Amino acid sequence: MKFLFFSFFLTLACLCVSAQTHKPYPATAYPDRIILGWQGDPATSQSVNWRTDSTITNAVGAISEADPSPDFVKNATLVPALSETVVINGKGVRYHSVHFKNLKPGTQYSYRVGDGTYWSEWFHFKTAQTKPAPFSFLYFGDAQNDIRSLWSRAIRGLTRRCPR
Repeated sequence: MKFLFFSFFLTLACLCVSAQTHKPYPATAYPDRIILGWQGDPATSQSVNWRTDSTITNAVGAISEADPSPDFVKNATLVPALSETVVINGKGVRYHSVHFKNLKPGTQYSYRVGDGTYWSEWFHFKTAQTKPAPFSFLYFGDAQNDIRSLWSRAIRGLTRRCPR
């Protein structure tokens, strides 16, 4: 019985240690860590930053007024990004940022980021109104644990109710 208990405890301890093993997420040519924010007036501008590997040298953002048809893609405007290389653990990665300006207040836009070959998916945002108006938004921190099994459940619940 002691042997069985010890074997069970040892197996459980090994599983816990392997679950905490660092999993690297190296940068690739495809944009990741995409973050939407703003600089200046949120009624007329939005900013996006993201990461790629060091092979991406001409990053851009594409933006268009949102349209339910696929036609918005051909109407998208390309905006050059500012890019910088950062060396982390001996490997160079590129961080990019683009500032979308002269947007219409209270308007939904579609945007993506990339280099013309390697693109993110299309995302949406809506610019603020020019006058004070109610708004809602979702803010997420870094869950770090149980992302697939539990955190995704919280995300689905929140996105059904917010933002409105």
